[in-house]
Amino acid sequence: MRPADEHAIAQYVRDPASMPAEARRAVDALLAADDGAAAYAQFLEAFYSRLEEEQGSAPSEQVEVFVNDLFGDAGATVIPMEPFPASSEARPTVLAAATSTSAEERRFVVLATLRAQRPSVSSGIVRVLKDRSDDRGHLYVLTDPPAHAAHTVVSFPTLGVNLVTDERGRLTFDLPADVAADQWAEAQAVVRRPVATTTLGAAAEAVVPLPEGGHVRCQRTETRLTVTPETTSSGGPTLLTAHGASPSPLLLQLSSGASAEAPLDTTGALTLRVYD
Repeated sequence: MRPADEHAIAQYVRDPASMPAEARRAVDALLAADDGAAAYAQFLEAFYSRLEEEQGSAPSEQVEVFVNDLFGDAGATVIPMEPFPASSEARPTVLAAATSTSAEERRFVVLATLRAQRPSVSSGIVRVLKDRSDDRGHLYVLTDPPAHAAHTVVSFPTLGVNLVTDERGRLTFDLPADVAADQWAEAQAVVRRPVATTTLGAAAEAVVPLPEGGHVRCQRTETRLTVTPETTSSGGPTLLTAHGASPSPLLLQLSSGASAEAPLDTTGALTLRVYD
């Protein structure tokens, strides 16, 4: 899908009456012809359905949601996620006619849908799909504002899986052969947003300051990246990603005072992101 298609689908899901008839017909055709577009539309349906539920809650509950957004998950960088309750799935809407393919015929199968353990709009939802045509996985992280989904790390501890999204909160990845569908459906996850970012050139060194004090020292040779967290607190950063020319970033596990290393296959600049 093109970004313009995604924008049209979002408008179609949120407010189809605001679209010209020709534009709605174009989206209808796209959803009927493209299983990926249909899966994305259904994902948006679940998100906006939850948003409407929060807006329709009692005034005291609305205040609580507002406070949670203002002081809680809106600024959180580590968000525990749990399986989305089945009763909270999107209700039938205008999408039903365009996405009425039976389960046996669907190209994309939902493996997992998760929400924050302390739900708020800003914490968003996470969905993992399986593409039956090539047995690959598709990860979507949807938040409001959308920028909160960019370059997140979604970890499934019980599955031993760590996934890093792109600037749109998406990722296509190889599904682990030893993880069954029911394991995905029952798994909890942790979404991490970057707390610090820097750019590192070839054969360079950088010190990345951390919001809670301390820093991460990064050293790079032509063939290897070495990072060492030096923190003053008991917690400290747990992950670091390095994005270069390859679409797949390096992911390093961090431990305070201990160095982590990874081989490099690129000579261009690296964007380093640190996560709590």
